[in-house]
Amino acid sequence: MSHSCVVVDLAEHFVGKPTEIRELFDAYLAFVRRNGGPVTVIPQRTRIALQRRVRFGSVVVRRGWVDVALWLKRRAEHPLLTRVDDVGAAGYYHWFRLTAVDQLDGALGALVGESYQM
Repeated sequence: MSHSCVVVDLAEHFVGKPTEIRELFDAYLAFVRRNGGPVTVIPQRTRIALQRRVRFGSVVVRRGWVDVALWLKRRAEHPLLTRVDDVGAAGYYHWFRLTAVDQLDGALGALVGESYQM
């Protein structure tokens, strides 16, 4: 899992990025809230952490896409999956690359809901 404790303004993550990337982030955040529930957004220097009781996910904003990560106790599969970090007894951190809102499907929603329960 990536780590940085420096809190920044959320808007800093979108400086110099196309407006579509901010729209994609906003759509993903709404998707997380629909499939999980209330979430605290913590913008940090290297990522945007998503937290319920604990941090269950994160977002890394790029110029042409958004990488999102979900912490799960098991290894999962999904077509958007780009990497899985094995964090030992804590489980697995799954990375997904989003380029369009229509990629927010039911299977990813189920993984968000599972991760939200961590």
